[in-house]
Amino acid sequence: YQRKKDFAKKLMQEIMDKLHIPSSVGIGTNLYLAKIALDILSKHAYEHIGELDEESVAILEEKLMLGAGNYKIYENRFENHLS
Repeated sequence: YQRKKDFAKKLMQEIMDKLHIPSSVGIGTNLYLAKIALDILSKHAYEHIGELDEESVAILEEKLMLGAGNYKIYENRFENHLS
């Protein structure tokens, strides 16, 4: 994890140095989880870096969907993509 986070910090610093704009980074085990990490987690993180993997999705689902049935963020995306 530390190497990913170090790379994200370096990338964010380059964007700041060259373009003079702040940025956020989402890290995931696939593009979909990286996008969720960017949209939901990074914007609220102290360092503006969010990270998700398949194991941490269950924790996120519990926090977002308290008592909302069997809705699964990752599984529904996969199933919808196949149909």
